[in-house]
Amino acid sequence: MAETIGQEKNPVITIMTPNYRGKYLLDTVRSVLEQTYGKIQYIIVDDGSENFDEAALLEYINANKRGNLVDVIIKHLPQNGGTVHALNCAIAAASGEDLFNLACDDVFEDPNVVADWVREFQKTGACCMTAYRLIYE
Repeated sequence: MAETIGQEKNPVITIMTPNYRGKYLLDTVRSVLEQTYGKIQYIIVDDGSENFDEAALLEYINANKRGNLVDVIIKHLPQNGGTVHALNCAIAAASGEDLFNLACDDVFEDPNVVADWVREFQKTGACCMTAYRLIYE
């Protein structure tokens, strides 16, 4: 298990995952749990998926989390309102200094992605950044 970084000097950041019928949601969650950044608030907003098992997802997170998660919020919306609505719900609950959107069918490429992004935010003072995408077929 990799050592988490950023416990003292770095702010809490929020990772938001909007979900709708996400068959790869556990892969997404696993990539968040593997991050080395030391202060993560993780918010998952399910946008009205049928048979969404919030308890099982929370159980998975609790069984696999490390010391870097400072807060986990899982919201299940009663009906599908679209990605923007789900993200607005996540933003309303967010308390992190920076917000990162990670869709339910995406994963972080390696355990240092969030730490690298935060470092770049701090270095550049940017208010918004985007990343390159890798597409696998």
